[in-house]
Amino acid sequence: MNIYELLEDNEQDVMAELHYPPEGALTGLFLMGFPSDDIYIAYDCGDCYYFRYLGDETFGIDTDLILDEAPEHVEAGEDDKLYRKQDMSSCKLIRRLSASTQLNNCGSFHFTYEGSVQRFILLEKPSEQQVMDFLSDISAVYPPKSEKELAEEQKDFARKEKARALMAQQDPDTMRKCKRIGIALNVLSTLLMLGTLFICEPYEIWIGACLLLLLICILLCVCKPVYFTPWFTKREDDELSIVSMQLAFISVAIALLLRSGCDVNYFSYTKLIVVSVIFGIVLAVVLTVRDRVHSKSSIVAAIFYCTIAAFGSVGEVNYLLDSGEPAEKYVCKITDVYETEDSYDIAVDVHGTDYELAVSEEDFNKLSVGDRIPVYFYSGGLGIPFVDIIKY
Repeated sequence: MNIYELLEDNEQDVMAELHYPPEGALTGLFLMGFPSDDIYIAYDCGDCYYFRYLGDETFGIDTDLILDEAPEHVEAGEDDKLYRKQDMSSCKLIRRLSASTQLNNCGSFHFTYEGSVQRFILLEKPSEQQVMDFLSDISAVYPPKSEKELAEEQKDFARKEKARALMAQQDPDTMRKCKRIGIALNVLSTLLMLGTLFICEPYEIWIGACLLLLLICILLCVCKPVYFTPWFTKREDDELSIVSMQLAFISVAIALLLRSGCDVNYFSYTKLIVVSVIFGIVLAVVLTVRDRVHSKSSIVAAIFYCTIAAFGSVGEVNYLLDSGEPAEKYVCKITDVYETEDSYDIAVDVHGTDYELAVSEEDFNKLSVGDRIPVYFYSGGLGIPFVDIIKY
């Protein structure tokens, strides 16, 4: 069954696989990127298909262009499309009729080229008048698009072009290795988050592993942006293959944030917040500049995620790098105790100011209001003071 026999079936959709070389030449078929306004002439050039772009104008098309013969020597223009048949993994012609539009001799031509599905509406060797009638029918069913719709189409087209350009830089063997690395890091980050939150002994090992994994994720995204991205979530219509480190990045960032909040008593969070925000913004800028698939929404996500990661990592590094010798010591009176489902806190009076300190369940059960206990003030490895009832 050739293409023309398929086009004669006007009762229902017909789908058929085409084998190369096809039994019916495609030379002279008019194809349209439907329902947009990209119009092409298709040529069967033996070992490849050449689609000659006719420009943005949908009316006033020259008949000579439509009925032109296939060129002997194919030279693809800037907007032309050239597809090698040997790289086409599948090719389908689907017969579709619409009573409302009365599109005679019209079908949908789909083929897969290097993993990318190309779709066209086709007419069989149309005359100029047939082209005009076809476009008029389409306009009746699909009214002219608004400026917003056209802008969205342009944005989507630019995104796909960007994705294709990025894929052209990727080495398939390297990409396969990077995918395995990404899977391993994402699984490891989830296990680390659970272990850090619920086990966390020995403390330095778990926190150190989280900091190391976070650093690895950052370095991969900065040094290998062709293969790794920190925020990218693949859309259904995306052709791009790239490894997302979002799960690994967020998992360890959350673990560090929660551990820092539970284990370190910063009697003033102002300095910690300022340092974390500065570090988070710098990190977000670096990752965004290096990221090849970032968008406006990913920039916002980058700042949010990096600030979370910065707060947890700065808090823990400041805690772990402290010299261990307290800068000051006060004997304070316990003014109140608080117990919730998963935390134990006490309030102590230091020179007329109450500070709330998180303590262990064991220490909490030994303490009561009115007790006097020593409170140690530490300088912090990064110069951010914190306080504890333990002398390290």
